[in-house]
Amino acid sequence: MDGENMTPETSVEESPLEVVNIVGSGDLGLELDLAQVTKDVDVHEAKYEEGTGSAFLKVEEDSGLVILYRSGKYIVRGGKEFEKLYRTNEEFLEVIRELGIIEDTLAPSFRINNLVFVGTLGYTVELDALVVQLGLENAEFEPEQFPGLVYRPDEFDCVLLVFGSGKVIITGSDDIDEAVEAYESLKQEIDKII
Repeated sequence: MDGENMTPETSVEESPLEVVNIVGSGDLGLELDLAQVTKDVDVHEAKYEEGTGSAFLKVEEDSGLVILYRSGKYIVRGGKEFEKLYRTNEEFLEVIRELGIIEDTLAPSFRINNLVFVGTLGYTVELDALVVQLGLENAEFEPEQFPGLVYRPDEFDCVLLVFGSGKVIITGSDDIDEAVEAYESLKQEIDKII
């Protein structure tokens, strides 16, 4: 399959990684009275937290979570499914349109800004040796504080958490292909020490 016809879903299905969390964000382009929005909105759950300057909304019981800020910016947490993320965004925008906050024709920008993946190497990893192999400037391993190695490769815009069990968590990327490349690059580094 060529890259032009790949969707995020097909890229994930064909990768060695499993998506465990997807976060997207948008901007309504105007300031909001969140206390009023949470009073007026007809959704499954709406909670305004004045101290944080944010409101938490679930349009339907099975929807993802929308975190709405006074600035009009918002975050959508869609769990593990792209479809659920996009559906939650559309449900949220429909509710906001029904309140007259934005025009029916307005389609605020929305983008995925963080994907969290889990991969399993299939073998245990000696983290003390790996931190040296990866370089102390890019890797941290302090088992007294955290049981995994934290790796921030220069060539990728993500963070990899590597555990002795062979489990790898990748976070901070908004690009599936980049996360897979970072994972494969890590495996090549590990292969050098086993």
